[in-house]
Amino acid sequence: MDYNVLPAAFRDDANGTDLPQPVQGNQELMDYVTPFLTNPDFAPMMQSDLSDLPRALIATCEFDVLRDEGAIYAHRLKEAGVPTQWIHYEHGFHAMLNFHNELEIARESLADIKEWTMRVLREAEFE
Repeated sequence: MDYNVLPAAFRDDANGTDLPQPVQGNQELMDYVTPFLTNPDFAPMMQSDLSDLPRALIATCEFDVLRDEGAIYAHRLKEAGVPTQWIHYEHGFHAMLNFHNELEIARESLADIKEWTMRVLREAEFE
């Protein structure tokens, strides 16, 4: 993954998570999981050609371990010519949609997802 495509604010490590650093780990575990993590059927971002994928909505949150991967995936989709809308929730966190009845940001996110989906469905009626 090319972390250089991340917005500058992400690279500045504003949320206290460091960019990935090489670490020594359990080699047996790495040997086991690597084929899954690099399998394009399991991890679409690992596909070399994303151009045949359908339009996408990518939502990322500031406090989410998958934030950077989501931003990179959105960038790669756009570069491949896939119509892509990327929304970043600066104060959001992983799994916040589970709290859509309690948190305004989760309700906002759910409304954005609904709006995007309804727009795609309306546009599909005319294709």
